[in-house]
Amino acid sequence: MIGLSQFALGLMPRTGGGGAPAPVKSWQIIGQYNDIAQAQQGTNASTIRAITVAKAKLAADDVTALRAYGQGYYVGGSGGPEVNIGNDVPTRVAALDGATLLGISPAPVSVVNGAGLTQLAEFTGLSLSAGTTLDLQKERVLTAGQFSTQTTPYAAGTLPTGVGRKGDNGASASVLGTAAPSGIGVGTLEADMWVAYGVHPAHTYIIASHSIGYNNTDSAIGDGGLIGADGRTAEGGGLFRRGFRAAAVATGIEIPLRMVAKPAGQMALLRSDGARRRASFIYGNTLVLYLETNDLDSSAGNKTAAQVAAYYSAEAADFRAAWAAVNPLLPCFVLVCTPLPRGADGGTPSTTQQRIADFDALVRAGISGTDGYWDLNSLYAVPGTPWKIADTALFNGDLLHLAPAGHAVGSGYISNMIQQPVPYLIL
Repeated sequence: MIGLSQFALGLMPRTGGGGAPAPVKSWQIIGQYNDIAQAQQGTNASTIRAITVAKAKLAADDVTALRAYGQGYYVGGSGGPEVNIGNDVPTRVAALDGATLLGISPAPVSVVNGAGLTQLAEFTGLSLSAGTTLDLQKERVLTAGQFSTQTTPYAAGTLPTGVGRKGDNGASASVLGTAAPSGIGVGTLEADMWVAYGVHPAHTYIIASHSIGYNNTDSAIGDGGLIGADGRTAEGGGLFRRGFRAAAVATGIEIPLRMVAKPAGQMALLRSDGARRRASFIYGNTLVLYLETNDLDSSAGNKTAAQVAAYYSAEAADFRAAWAAVNPLLPCFVLVCTPLPRGADGGTPSTTQQRIADFDALVRAGISGTDGYWDLNSLYAVPGTPWKIADTALFNGDLLHLAPAGHAVGSGYISNMIQQPVPYLIL
């Protein structure tokens, strides 16, 4: 188990008088509840006031303010272009520490159709310590015929009992005073983002991923949070979320994670049509890039390994510049992942499989602008043959996405890595 001191950060250079470094405060994400909107929630037949309730256990210390953000777009289509939601969405938020109300919106703020990050509220004058569990609430006012946003994992139906956050279910207590909605479209959980001003842990993670990293195909779909908190009794989510949750259970510390993920997601599209997503990256100090297999696929993005590595380097440079502009005294990190093997073994690698092997080599050698990597490939590939699957039982029938057993293997690795003092393999 790792103590909180090993996660704590926010260091300034020593002063002329010596002594311990002073903590540096910044605005960074809290919780494991965030995901980018990936679909347009079904049209509602009547005017409703829809509520979402989530929890976040603070890893940050000396928190003096909270902010909530909404957005007026989702990420659609193959590869991940950004699409306007279709209408404005008036939204209110509230935050509580137990029964203590920390702040509540005096009136709805309109999240404008197509808007990127939209600040919904800022609650100041707080004094919150690491380990505090916050109750975060959001209300959307949707008139007849309007849409809100949803994340893909919630579009298939109701969350299993005890998994993930509660939302729009009529059972979650709320200080916003809304009744249980009726007639609301399926998949109404909204892609929100909460940030805190305080001394944050050494790593708060923004992970840009395709579906291999964030989604799964078993019944336990969830979005994060400690098991045992708010009625959670089961695992859920994909490889990364499960890994972060396992680390939280092991340490008692809920390491912040925001997934910026999309089925069929491509790094090329994130670079060319991802400005609104990328604007949120500065609220985590560690950017993890796991967008490669669809770019390398000869029938999809059809990029070479060198082209994808160039996208990674460009994104790393942009992220570092954006981070330094708002947090000049704090370090940031860019991590990448070795790619998973994929496809049937035909004896010799296909074009896509050869590109996977080539990209694996580039990651291990060190892509310019990155600090290190997570070695996912070695968990699933035949040693010395990065494109070849070692155990097909860890994969779905498509030999691309992971089966539940494969998620268990990968999430165990991620859990172990993020508990290390240096949570990545150094180049």
